[in-house]
Amino acid sequence: LGSGVTRVDGRLGKALSLDGTANGKVVFATDSWDMGNRRTISLWAKQTSGGGRLLSSGAGGFELFTGTDTRLHWRGSGSQERNATVTSSWAAGNWHHLVVRRTGSNCQIFLDTVLLAEGAQGSIGSTEGPLIVGQRNQQDGRGFALNGMIDEIAIWNRELTDDDIVALWNDGFGTG
Repeated sequence: LGSGVTRVDGRLGKALSLDGTANGKVVFATDSWDMGNRRTISLWAKQTSGGGRLLSSGAGGFELFTGTDTRLHWRGSGSQERNATVTSSWAAGNWHHLVVRRTGSNCQIFLDTVLLAEGAQGSIGSTEGPLIVGQRNQQDGRGFALNGMIDEIAIWNRELTDDDIVALWNDGFGTG
């Protein structure tokens, strides 16, 4: 954990609180990261201010991030991107469940079980470098640090079903 990261009470148990500085990140060391064409990423996020990177891999890999314009973005290799406007409560510091599901060349973005965006996206290449929580890949010096909390990060090497996504939402007490 970077010095700008603390463990705090989260959506379920403990979460990572990221302070929006250069030290507010968690780096999972790996020699290479292969997202492949059939994957699902799930996490709970609570943004405090501005936009920032939730997850990113090395150059040429992927990024899941929010902008200051209340949009949620998923970017694959190069500049191919899917994005969608998120709920107005995103900026209000509320917890939200995010899922990115990739099935072949199709990419889908869900927020709180609702499909927000869908469309074709090019292949996500294998990258060298770590998986980073809270900032952009280390080859890019700009950082785009997240000020907020992230909880229950999970990555599967398969596409989760719609029922799986609803179950993750419900287990995080999304309906309660």
